[in-house]
Amino acid sequence: TKHKLQLYHQALTSLLQTHQTFLQTTYEHSKTQQIRLGTHLKQAVYYSHTLQNTQERNKHQHSLMIQNIQTQQMIMQQKLKESTEREKELVNDLQDMCERLATSEREKTEALIDLNILK
Repeated sequence: TKHKLQLYHQALTSLLQTHQTFLQTTYEHSKTQQIRLGTHLKQAVYYSHTLQNTQERNKHQHSLMIQNIQTQQMIMQQKLKESTEREKELVNDLQDMCERLATSEREKTEALIDLNILK
């Protein structure tokens, strides 16, 4: 019976050592997984911040583009207005020139008629 107890004790000791090795391996694996998860979490936070910064930058650039387009529209409207005003001035000048030319032609014709009458 003493021999059986020794065998039983050795078997229990061996089982206990196997169990301790298993627990140690599980603990090490768990630690590795925890480190890996921590790394993934840090990467996720980094990518989240990067994405947020990119979105903010894009929003700012979009806002600047809209302001730029609106400014360009205002400039083009002002140029169109100035161009239309200048066109009206040129049309008026052309009408004045035509009237002066007609008047000059009429005066020339009248002068020629007067010259013919005086002859």
